[in-house]
Amino acid sequence: MLLMNLSLIYYLCYFIIDIAGLRVAELSIPRHVGLREKARLSCKFEITRGKLYSVKWYKDEFEFFRFMPDNNPNIQTFPVQGVYLDISKCNMTTVTLHQLNFNSSGNYRCEVSKDGPNFETVVKNGDMTVVEYPKGDPIIEGIQSSYSIGDFISGNCTSLKSNPAANLTWFINNQKADQDILLQYPDVLDDGPLYSITLGIHFRVQKDHFENNILELRCSAKIDDLPAWTREYKIHHQSFIQDMIHAQNRLNNGFALTSQFHVTITMLFLSCFNCVFM
Repeated sequence: MLLMNLSLIYYLCYFIIDIAGLRVAELSIPRHVGLREKARLSCKFEITRGKLYSVKWYKDEFEFFRFMPDNNPNIQTFPVQGVYLDISKCNMTTVTLHQLNFNSSGNYRCEVSKDGPNFETVVKNGDMTVVEYPKGDPIIEGIQSSYSIGDFISGNCTSLKSNPAANLTWFINNQKADQDILLQYPDVLDDGPLYSITLGIHFRVQKDHFENNILELRCSAKIDDLPAWTREYKIHHQSFIQDMIHAQNRLNNGFALTSQFHVTITMLFLSCFNCVFM
């Protein structure tokens, strides 16, 4: 009885693998693409038994491309918002999108089917986001170059225009700032749409904020899992700045005295020289 059950399990496993006979070996969909750029989506599949019936591409459940090798023509396209195909670069395994805009963002699905009578189908999908990247690092405003212990630091960090909107984070000496010292401002929306985000910071300077007389502030602008855009600002302890100024003044005064001494010695030397040779 046990032998019979094992034989049945083996048969069923073999049967399932055999009727599938089809798999998507590799799906390549770029996670992020720049606005107005091109995107190449590929769907590589393997058929071990039977023959290909169709390859279909969908965006958010709407079909926009179909390849059927037995049809003439073998390529069909369907209008979908945000999808503009470069037909010259589309084939059985690849579709190329161009003129990407924010409506091009979404979930893209590849659907591969074998021929009848069962038309077995495998599906694989992935997300793509069209991004207008910030043109540079965020801007820090309102921060002075030096503070004393007990002073309040108040400033703003503003991200440059982007879509999607950036997430801003303040760091104090490489430590993420606490939420209770942050000030959230309304988002600024421009044509595009493009977003500019401002996050304020307000806190009292403590002695342990300074490491080697320097307090380091950093603002980070992040979009999804892309590398962050960052701006750093180094603040000096006020007493350290004053000490530097005093040291410079002493140096300047010493230089002035030394110069005066050299002038006096030179005058005396010239006087003695005249006395000897006159």
